[in-house]
Amino acid sequence: MKLYLHYENVQHPLMIDIPDNEVDGFLQEYEEALHDTSVETFQWKNSSFRIGGLMAIVHEKHATVRP
Repeated sequence: MKLYLHYENVQHPLMIDIPDNEVDGFLQEYEEALHDTSVETFQWKNSSFRIGGLMAIVHEKHATVRP
């Protein structure tokens, strides 16, 4: 499943493709990091994602494709 991470001042979203059965875990890691003011990133499967400036996480079914 594709998720699109939209950051402030970044023209195109970051697209990540993760297995459907791991989406809840990814979003849980994000949620926990969001509430922990001592961290600036969260880890998922050997990748690090910045919390600051992250405005939205959009599921592929809700994404608008633009040229």
